[in-house]
Formats: sequence, C-alpha cells, structure tokens
Amino acid sequence: MENGTTGEVKKIVETLNAGKIASTDVVEVMVSPPYVFLTSVKSELRPEIQVAAQNCWVKKGGPSPVRSALPFETRLFSMLYHGS
Repeated sequence: MENGTTGEVKKIVETLNAGKIASTDVVEVMVSPPYVFLTSVKSELRPEIQVAAQNCWVKKGGPSPVRSALPFETRLFSMLYHGS
C-alpha cells in the first residue's frame, strides 16, 4: 500500500463512509488529510465526519502551504503549525 496517493485516499474515504459511528453527541470523528486532498476528502466524506487542515499558518510566507483563510472559506477545522 502506498501512502498519500489518490487511490489510497479514496479507499480511506470509502472505508470511513461505510463505517458505523456512534451518535455525534457521543463521539466526533475528524480526519486531517494532506493539503492536496482537502477539498476532495471534504466533498466525498459523509457530513458527520469533520475534516481538518494540517499546519495552517497565519502569515504570508510561512512554513505551510495552507493559508489561514482556506479552512474558513471551505468550512474546515484547522490544526495550527506547531514546529520548533
């Protein structure tokens, strides 16, 4: 299995969509795919599974390709960059 390919991401999404999830008042499920798959994963996952962007950065020219406005515009959660 090769990690990070379009085919592998599609398989993961299919597995998540087919899985049983307890009520959202009991558990929340969130995935954080690589940047290039954010919008496709968000559009293909069932609505109770949340999607987060990894390593968001608030200033232009930061260490991340994910600018802080992207998660807001696409209604994604954000995981802020925490590198040392």
